[in-house]
Amino acid sequence: MSRFFRRLLRTLLVVAVLGGLLFLLRKPIMRGAGHLLIKEDTPVQVDAAFVLSGQAYERSPKAMEVYERGLTPLVITTGSYINPSFEALGMDLPDAELGREALLRLGIDSAAVRTLSRGTSTWEESEEILGYSLREDFSRVMIISSRFHTRRLQSVFRNKFKSNGIDVVIQGADPVDYTIEAWWESEHGLIMVNNEYLKTLYYWLKY
Repeated sequence: MSRFFRRLLRTLLVVAVLGGLLFLLRKPIMRGAGHLLIKEDTPVQVDAAFVLSGQAYERSPKAMEVYERGLTPLVITTGSYINPSFEALGMDLPDAELGREALLRLGIDSAAVRTLSRGTSTWEESEEILGYSLREDFSRVMIISSRFHTRRLQSVFRNKFKSNGIDVVIQGADPVDYTIEAWWESEHGLIMVNNEYLKTLYYWLKY
């Protein structure tokens, strides 16, 4: 057998072994890729909890839990984006208002929830929340989003708020349509993790 074919066989063997290992370890690898996106803080008392726009059905229960535990006297929902489905029905309902309605349905005291109907991206919302917090003289705030967003939120909020004398506590809501431990088994989970890695790269390059 020629040297070329021996090298080819060795290469194919290595590829086959690596492929087999990746297949056997696919679940731990995928699970690890998901957990890498999660970076939450220990929940502590804050002046206000801000619920970022999107997926109100997922994030509002987390905000309600924080409120009922007495960790915040005030919940503020954010976002000016209007879902096209609502627009098609003639409903001018931005994410902030949608989040407020979800919290009211969960039984929160109406006096304990406010809206900040501004911002259509995480970065824009962080700017609006910072301005609001400075005007209200908040010293510590909580930011609530989906759990797979929390590591990116750390980079967006932490230094910006700290330089203005405001502590930030990041908390994530568990997904409703899939599980953290097996996100790849759901289309919603696949879309979420894929999009989050793309957003993380985009934010790293842009900001």
